Amino acid sequence: MTTTSRKSIAIPNRLEVLAAIIGLLILIPAIILDKHLLVFKVSLSITLELLIIYLAFTQFRQRIIDRRRVLLALIIVVSLFMHGFLLLPNISSISYTELMYFILSQIPVLLLLTLYAVTDAFSKSLNQFYRHGRKHLDSLFICGMLLCCGLIFFYSPLTIHSSDFESLPFPLVQLILWHLLYCMAFVVLTYLFYRTRLMEMRGLIAPLAAVIGLSAWLYTYILPGDYGHLDVILFSNPGSLLGFDRLYGIREKLLQIAEIVLILITGCGLYYLVRKFSHVALWVLIALNFMVLGQTAMNVFVSPELWRVNGKSAYLPENARTVFRLSRDKNVLLFMMDMFTGGFIPEIFESYPRLRASFEGFVWYPNTISLGTATFAGLPGILGGDEFAPHNVNNNPGIPMKKRLSEAYGVYSEAFNASGYETVYVNPVYFNLEKESDKRDITVVHPESFVEYWLSSDEEALELNLHYSSGQYALIFSVIGLFKACPFVLRPFIYTQGRWLNINRGELNIRNTVNHLAYLSLLRKLTTVDMGKPAFKFINNELTHSPWAIDKELKITTETTGGRRYFSEYDFMLVDRDGPYYASIRALIELANFFDWMRENEVFNESKIVIVSDHGHYGPSPLWPRLPVIRARNGEGVEGSAAYHSLLMVKNFNSEFKFKQDNRLMSTADTAAIILSALGDTKWIEKDPTRRPAQPREVVTTLTPVPPEKNEKDSYKIEYQFSISGDPSQPENWHQDFP
Repeated sequence: MTTTSRKSIAIPNRLEVLAAIIGLLILIPAIILDKHLLVFKVSLSITLELLIIYLAFTQFRQRIIDRRRVLLALIIVVSLFMHGFLLLPNISSISYTELMYFILSQIPVLLLLTLYAVTDAFSKSLNQFYRHGRKHLDSLFICGMLLCCGLIFFYSPLTIHSSDFESLPFPLVQLILWHLLYCMAFVVLTYLFYRTRLMEMRGLIAPLAAVIGLSAWLYTYILPGDYGHLDVILFSNPGSLLGFDRLYGIREKLLQIAEIVLILITGCGLYYLVRKFSHVALWVLIALNFMVLGQTAMNVFVSPELWRVNGKSAYLPENARTVFRLSRDKNVLLFMMDMFTGGFIPEIFESYPRLRASFEGFVWYPNTISLGTATFAGLPGILGGDEFAPHNVNNNPGIPMKKRLSEAYGVYSEAFNASGYETVYVNPVYFNLEKESDKRDITVVHPESFVEYWLSSDEEALELNLHYSSGQYALIFSVIGLFKACPFVLRPFIYTQGRWLNINRGELNIRNTVNHLAYLSLLRKLTTVDMGKPAFKFINNELTHSPWAIDKELKITTETTGGRRYFSEYDFMLVDRDGPYYASIRALIELANFFDWMRENEVFNESKIVIVSDHGHYGPSPLWPRLPVIRARNGEGVEGSAAYHSLLMVKNFNSEFKFKQDNRLMSTADTAAIILSALGDTKWIEKDPTRRPAQPREVVTTLTPVPPEKNEKDSYKIEYQFSISGDPSQPENWHQDFP
């Protein structure tokens, strides 16, 4: 009876193999399809999970006799628990990023169950193949895993360390030991898995391990990719790695599909060659292991500087001096404080009177209207003037939005470079300005580049205990090694918007605050002054943007603050003021500290400074109590009035007077003229409203979708448009143009 049962189970299960093949085919579109097909991607991921459960159930039943039930059950339970942990808490409002990591977590168990299905179908031949060359195949597996794990955890990381010894914040010996520990731990774990009761699977896994090792070597050394240089732990030119949730065109999709197809074809070919010429493959793997080991040893031991610890300054990128440099000649600084509500200023200065003294020389324009309620609508006009306002863009369609953004970002750089300035952009968004930094002769940097330095040196930051230990630092560089060894189609999963594998050190929810507070805090600590070229700096800072993480004590907190609540007096859900209010106070304190430092170092008078916001928070503006919510014609609330109430403060060269207030009507699109008039260009001086007495005018603002992809390819999708003339705090001065 037992013999009969064993024989019946040995018959290949066609449904099982078919389910595995379907799962692998579904995996491809599940990974590469864009976020505008989120519902379809969710359905694909759910289908994948159902196939995994089906395969797990059938495999579990069939493995009872083969005595693998405990191993298989452990793997299945851990995998399904991870899937549930990633998906179930967010099932009602899952984001694209969460979904993609959920799909990524499905791959290992799907591949394992697929291997089981294949070995069922070919168990006899695989078993025979393994028994004929057991020792040889075991050596093949070990060499393949040593090459793969060595490249990821040891060879690549140490090679990177040796290429930039100034970026080592820990003793090299300490890092070597951590990398060696990670490498050996992973090799041992994979070997223990290999040595479990998987007799017939070893005939498949051993050549496959060799193929994986060879592929890792090919991608690391032959197909490395060009993402700029690695500055501390960030790429200087990330390009498409900014996020796998970006929309790609047909060309990018075809390249992704082509790579996947080539991987499958080449992988099958390599697998055949490894099985056919396994002895040759073994010697190739041995040679490659010795080659990369020798190269790594040479890089490490021929550089005596590597053994010197550089400390906290090792976290600074190489262009830090340029980014924080000021000139004793002239400086023009533009701070774009994202989502700062202009109506907060009176309350802040009344509650913190010492701040007012630091802002002497500034003129505040309380009646400044934003171009829209989203950065994508408001930023281009701040960069290039009224020509780039949404309503004017739509009057001149036919130009792709990417080209318009490129032109907008070029307005300041062209003008200031032509006038002999050193031009710096901090945190440019919606356009890959890094890619054109050399061509435009500009320096581009993101605040993430300075976070590690701030976390390891600032007293307040140290209390958060978020800075890297030597083990975490080595782990990050091991992930970088994984990045180098991976196919291009998987790399956006590993490096996403400056984070490696989205590793969470505890600050994921407050990451926005950490990044941007770090930069503002370091302004007075890292800025230097010399007699060199005058400096222009565009600084986009999002400390004042949601999610906020500044508490009422004005300290950074590990929990986000703020959120929407129901305002009974307005009969509308609006953002509560506490989150944006406390963040705005802290931002002004950091700016005030920097301005006081500039005075002490005698560069404040030599600088023109403009502080502007692209829009305010989505709540009622304190200065516009009669206009708490912009109402559409049908009576529905469009958005809280603060969203249209931007901050605008201007300090000209050699301004020495008490803090002033100018109540004329202004638009954030005036920023470009205010900035560029500093160069003496007649065209911009004539457009600068601060250079002439107040005049009656009309300002236009819009409501557009927040995500850029929800707008048109060559224009904005304007849902509402308003024209304002006179005092914007009075509802009768708002005229709805459409709909």
